[in-house]
Amino acid sequence: MVFTPTRGYANYVICSDCGYIFKCDECDVSLTFHKNERKLRCHYCGKESELPNFCPKCGGFKLQTRGFGTERVMAELAKLFPSQPLVRVDRTVIKTFKDLRNTFNFMKEPGKKIVVGTKMITKGLDIQDLDLVVILDADRYFNFPDYNAQESTASLLMQVAGRSGRKEKGKVIIQSFQPENHIYKSLIDHNFDLIAENDLEQRKIYGYPPFVTLFMILVNNPSADKAKAKANEIVEELSKIENQVDIEILGPVVPIISKLRGNYRYQIIIKSKQKNHDFLYSTLKKHFRDIKIYVNPPTTLV
Repeated sequence: MVFTPTRGYANYVICSDCGYIFKCDECDVSLTFHKNERKLRCHYCGKESELPNFCPKCGGFKLQTRGFGTERVMAELAKLFPSQPLVRVDRTVIKTFKDLRNTFNFMKEPGKKIVVGTKMITKGLDIQDLDLVVILDADRYFNFPDYNAQESTASLLMQVAGRSGRKEKGKVIIQSFQPENHIYKSLIDHNFDLIAENDLEQRKIYGYPPFVTLFMILVNNPSADKAKAKANEIVEELSKIENQVDIEILGPVVPIISKLRGNYRYQIIIKSKQKNHDFLYSTLKKHFRDIKIYVNPPTTLV
């Protein structure tokens, strides 16, 4: 089993002449290239288009694909193991429960085969004779700018690695440029407690749950100027009560994905040591139509 985090053939397409990257018009994210269909697709809003033969910015023809997804991994493995059955498991090819059931039944049939998939293969899959799991580009997970990156990475890698060795004969290979990272040592020792202890220590120092209550406020608006103005208005109102209660206000800032499904976004983080937060809701009440509030979200990358 080979685990890779993304589907498609390449994470993005870039013009090597001018550096232009093909992005979604509705979302501020790069478009994933699907080679079999020759399509550029946004995995957030679903918008897709044909890959042109030239760069829309400079007219150059030197378009290059960067990164890799399940489709490219499958293509490379087919070259190395031409006679080996290959199975792909991701949302592009598995669209119904029937597809999923048929694929899993085929995977459980006797005989050697290679399975390539995304997170879809990490849950509910028990293949007794699975003897090798390969995790590609594992570093990308714990390098996300997210307070929960260490814990979620360790949980994911343990879950993927746990697919192998059900009969104590399996092997796990992890591709990493930082093999000295404490997460990998903890994985080898099956010591999730060590990861939790390290993570809790960092959260206590920098003020993250469970040592504070974290509120993430997302302002959305089709107009970038209106979104910014609304975010600044909210922060200004919150600043008036900041000295009266034990809270810390961070932002507003533009999140990693600054535009999603046609809406521009601004993010405000509030860290509170208060037990009662009625004061916060009463302050934000009149803005409810323009914002989304997340309380102790498992990730700030939404």
